[in-house]
Amino acid sequence: MTSVALARAEAGHWTSEVSDMHMGSTDHDRKPTGASGSEGGATNTEAIRSLLDVPNLPLEELIEQWSAARTRSLLATAAYQRPPEVDDLLSELTYATHIAREVISGRWCVVAQLLRAGADGTSSWAVISDAIGMTELQAKDGFHTWVASQNDLRHKTGRFGFTDTEANTLHHLAEAASW
Repeated sequence: MTSVALARAEAGHWTSEVSDMHMGSTDHDRKPTGASGSEGGATNTEAIRSLLDVPNLPLEELIEQWSAARTRSLLATAAYQRPPEVDDLLSELTYATHIAREVISGRWCVVAQLLRAGADGTSSWAVISDAIGMTELQAKDGFHTWVASQNDLRHKTGRFGFTDTEANTLHHLAEAASW
């Protein structure tokens, strides 16, 4: 389904793209769980209600699961004129939260690389904070917290995380970056 079709479906408009998609045979376009009628049997999928329930899958598959739950919710409203199933809404929300966390988990590594590079104004907290959607103070404090946690990890494991020297270097780079 195209983003335009999703937007139309979300707005409550029935389109041929939504109809054509419903005629397919994948979980992405099946009738919402719990829906009844003569349009065909519903395929039940396992509800994901907690971040602890999210399966350990590659990001691409997690996005497919989120998309499937989202599509079922949109179809329930647009095609069947009924509220989406609670399980689909919770799955959509849980997958979205997990995906967002996965995507942003490496941001401090990128900030460290930018501070190390220090070229073209990329060592400015104003530039960095704009890129990650935080205030300059939040970005700087978040980075310092991350460096400290990586240093603590090294002390606990002896193998992973930053050595004292690496952590001190990054703390100094962070302090030297312009506002």
